[in-house]
Amino acid sequence: MRNALNYNNIGFVLVVIILLFGNTFSQAQETVLNKKISFKSKNQTLYSVLNDLGSLIGYEFSYNADLVPSSKKVKLDADSTELTIILDKLLGDTCLTYNVIDRQIVIHKNQDWHGP
Repeated sequence: MRNALNYNNIGFVLVVIILLFGNTFSQAQETVLNKKISFKSKNQTLYSVLNDLGSLIGYEFSYNADLVPSSKKVKLDADSTELTIILDKLLGDTCLTYNVIDRQIVIHKNQDWHGP
């Protein structure tokens, strides 16, 4: 009987820990994407802009070079703008979306995108 109680307590503690870490991970994603940033660029490549943004926010961007037009020239003028809005503007009307995983923002193909 005593062993059964210990196993139940351990299981309960593990569930609580998993829920807490999951919630913290979710909050970290929302925090960086909702972070307000001021950033300007003119006629720079998307590659350069993503590198500069990554340095500014302390995250790295990761993407498949075959999917992301990294040599495309972009103009960006953001003044205290949420990162999610900036990324939406940079990726424009493409089939790409992004997710935060650890300290990386991963740009990938949006499986739900059906074109403009």
